[in-house]
Amino acid sequence: LLPLVLFEGKNAPAAANLGNVFYGLGAFMASFLIGTFIKKAGFKTTTLILSILFLVFGFLNLFIEFPENESTNLFNTIPATITNSFVVIAMALNFFSSGIETSVGSWTNTILMKNGVSEKMANICLSLFFISIMSSRLISSNIVNPSNVELTLLILAICSGLLFSGLIFIKQPYLLIANILLLGFTTGSLVPTIFGYLFTHVPQQSHGTAFG
Repeated sequence: LLPLVLFEGKNAPAAANLGNVFYGLGAFMASFLIGTFIKKAGFKTTTLILSILFLVFGFLNLFIEFPENESTNLFNTIPATITNSFVVIAMALNFFSSGIETSVGSWTNTILMKNGVSEKMANICLSLFFISIMSSRLISSNIVNPSNVELTLLILAICSGLLFSGLIFIKQPYLLIANILLLGFTTGSLVPTIFGYLFTHVPQQSHGTAFG
C-alpha cells in the first residue's frame, strides 16, 4: 500500500523509504517500551495494555479507506512476474542486503569489544546503528525520486561495499564505530529503494506478487 497512499502514488522509492522509517522506529522502540512496562507494571498489566492498544487500532482500521487495486488471478501473474528482469535483480539484491540489519545487530557488540570498546559504548553504538538506518530512510524519502533512483542505488551500493570492507580491516575503536554508523546510513535505504524502484517496473496489480 505504501507506494499507492504516500506521495500521491507518484514516487514509489520515496514512499517505501518513508513507510519503513516507522517500521524501524517500531522495531527500535517496541522492545524498549515493553521492557519498561514489564519492569514497572508487571507482565499481566503490560499484556492487558498491549491488547487494548491492538483493539483500539484495529477498530480505527475499520474506518480507513484504502485505494482500490483490481486483483488478478494470482497463479496467472506469477510466471510473468518472476521472469521480469527487474524482479529477478531485486530478488538477488534483497537476498544479499535484507539480512544486514540482523547480522550487524548481532555481532556489533562482539566486534567492538574485541577491539577495545567498552560494553556500554558498544551498546550505545548498536542503538545508534538502528537510528542511523532510520535516518537514512527518512532522508532518502525526501531526496530519491523516479529520475535519480538508479544513481542513488548505485552510490549506496558502492559505499556499502567499501564500508563492509572497512569492518574487516579497521581495528582502531572509534574509526570502527564511525564505520558501523556510516554502514547503517548507506544500507538503511537500500532495500526500501530497491522495492520502490521495482514497483515502478511491475504492473500495479502484480505489486503484491512481486513483493512476496
